Amino acid sequence: MVSQDARSLPYAGLLRSIGQFVDDRQGGDVAIMELADSFVVRYRTPTTGDTVGVELRIADLRSEATSRERSRRLRFGLADGGGLSNRLRAIGSELERLEAHVILVESAADEFVVSYQYTDPRTDYALHKGLDALSDDEVREFAAGAQWQRRPARRRFAAG
Repeated sequence: MVSQDARSLPYAGLLRSIGQFVDDRQGGDVAIMELADSFVVRYRTPTTGDTVGVELRIADLRSEATSRERSRRLRFGLADGGGLSNRLRAIGSELERLEAHVILVESAADEFVVSYQYTDPRTDYALHKGLDALSDDEVREFAAGAQWQRRPARRRFAAG
């Protein structure tokens, strides 16, 4: 069951916080699934290659995202170093733009697969499923230049 305010989730900040959580543990090959009030996150550990799973509450992630943004502003707007957190932020920004909800993000090797639900009021108000695969280079390019916002005609996520 998805929470009532699923459409208003700030995915950019939430996914950045999840990425930072995984980056702090030097994890890789991440899978993120949205639940009603949390995200289930799986990632591979660097030393043993084991898969670790954790549930992160949305309320805690929002608090961490707010705290991190305040800290960034105090450092005169210096960007976080790249890493997974910055790439997930870029994906989250696009998900916000699409007014997506019920998301699933997976990364393996050099690719991200993003699945989400959305409504398209231009055609109907039924739920639709979106799915896209992005190379790591594409996501890094978007993260560096915020090109999704500047070039809306180049819509990366397939809607429909």
